[in-house]
Amino acid sequence: MQFSKMHGLGNDFMVVDAVTQNVFFSPEP
Repeated sequence: MQFSKMHGLGNDFMVVDAVTQNVFFSPEP
């Protein structure tokens, strides 16, 4: 999975590119 990690003012977040790749998330047990 390709992603970009970004940060600003103490808030970190990830941007996942779901347009050019298939992304499936599953909740952890």
